[in-house]
Parts: sequence; structure tokens; C-alpha cells
Amino acid sequence: MRFSGSMVLLVGIGLSGWAHAEQPMEPGAWQMHMTSVARDPKTGESTTGPEATLKMCLSEEFLAKDPYLTPNLDKEKMEKKHAKCTTSDHKREGNSASWKIQCTMADGSQVSMTVNNVAARHKLTSKLEQTIQKDGQATLASMSMEMSFIGECTSDMPKL
Repeated sequence: MRFSGSMVLLVGIGLSGWAHAEQPMEPGAWQMHMTSVARDPKTGESTTGPEATLKMCLSEEFLAKDPYLTPNLDKEKMEKKHAKCTTSDHKREGNSASWKIQCTMADGSQVSMTVNNVAARHKLTSKLEQTIQKDGQATLASMSMEMSFIGECTSDMPKL
């Protein structure tokens, strides 16, 4: 089993989603670590995806939009890839949030995702469960992301 282009796209959107009206996350430099596993629902065969670690700068303006505790960022990123998406089952309690997102990708594949995020001043955790339907084949994917505040932004970090 291989990680498809759709899965890579979904990993990318997951990297950019989590906050709250009081902005629980501190603006500045953050380090993100992600792990993923894909599973064929017919055979049960699992494939561990590559782990990724990156640093990014989260601005006060970005965090003020509540990106990690609402589905807006995930939906916007998918729609930039010409996907048509709907969100449902929005739940929020304090600095925890979850939602479902269903998308039809530009290539006709179908993606269903459940997102669970918890944001704190210096830590963010995200769990994503995905089902990708393409060419009559289904792939299940699980992703876990942890972000930690690491201080001041540097000029080499991507800015959000």
C-alpha cells in the first residue's frame, strides 16, 4: 500500500488546523511532529507513513481566526485544491474541538475525515481519522500531530 497524493494533501491540511476566542495558543515559533498510518480495510494491511517534523511561526493574526478549533481552515485548504466540501458535527468544549469534513476532490475521489483537536498555551494535539475512496478502492488513514511552542520566530520559518 502506498500513500497517495490525496493522502499527502490531507496530511498538509491537517498540519495547519487549531485556537479559541481567548487565543489559548501563544503566538510565536512552534514545532510540529506528525505520524501517520494507512490501512487497507479489505486486507487489514497497514503501512506507516513517513514521520515529519517542522517548525513554523504562528502570528497573532492567524491565531485570532481560531484556526485549530473550527473547521474553517481545513475546509478552505481543501477548497483551494478545487475540492467541494461540507462540514458537520461541530463540537466544542473549552479548548477542545471536533468536526467531520466530507470532500469530493478534483479527481473525483471522496474523502471523509474526523478531526479532534486540543489547544493549550504551549501545546496542541490533533488526531485525524480519514477514509479515502478512489477508483473503487478505500484507504483508511490515521494521523497524529503534536505541536509545541519553542519561543521566538526566526526568518527561516514559514509564517502563518
